[in-house]
Amino acid sequence: MTISELTAAYYLREGHIEDIKVNGKTACIRFGICFWMQDWYDASSMPQKGSMMAVFSGIGGFELTDGFDWRKAEISEATVKDDVLVIALWDGDKADFGYLRLSAESVAVSGPLLKKVGCPPEKEKLKGKDIYLRFVLKYGTRPLWVVDARTDVMLNRTFPEDWETDMGLLVAFSEIRESYMALFTDSIHELRYNGFSSEEERSSFCSKVERMKAVVTEKNHGEYFIQDDIDPGAL
Repeated sequence: MTISELTAAYYLREGHIEDIKVNGKTACIRFGICFWMQDWYDASSMPQKGSMMAVFSGIGGFELTDGFDWRKAEISEATVKDDVLVIALWDGDKADFGYLRLSAESVAVSGPLLKKVGCPPEKEKLKGKDIYLRFVLKYGTRPLWVVDARTDVMLNRTFPEDWETDMGLLVAFSEIRESYMALFTDSIHELRYNGFSSEEERSSFCSKVERMKAVVTEKNHGEYFIQDDIDPGAL
């Protein structure tokens, strides 16, 4: 996968870097990540945190803030700009930031408890299409993803290219996204899920989500496979 696909597929914030090894054009970085923030987290069988090894091949640049002790820092942000991965690291003890900047041709990930991102549908369900749609709730993203069927990675599209822009759906996406983000505490030090303040609030949110699903399903007319990864009972 590419660096952009890495940050789209795995949530690195609130995690940390456990180990770094650079050898020529290869960099091996072991991340401690928050499993509970990943799409595939199973609270019944998995710990909240664990390790992920990322092997960056064909690195074109590697830069780490001089004198910064990354072993004691938390990842406060991980972004990609101009094909460069920029990881912001926060040392709470010293109240200081450091940065890791890395470019690479490709990256492969592995880990003892790491699960495949998403559950791509079987080929026969795709009806020959190179994309499918996915309902998902993830902090900071819209609730409908357009997904590349070959890589199982979200594309930078709000709708399939052959759909007309639907302003009503855009408003619904924005409302659901903002309502879901309001369930978290997001600060420079942490991102914590708080949940709903009442059953009425949860019920109202779930109704909005179900209405959005119904509109998308009707608009789709069975053209693209839709994978529903939003479980109201888990909210």
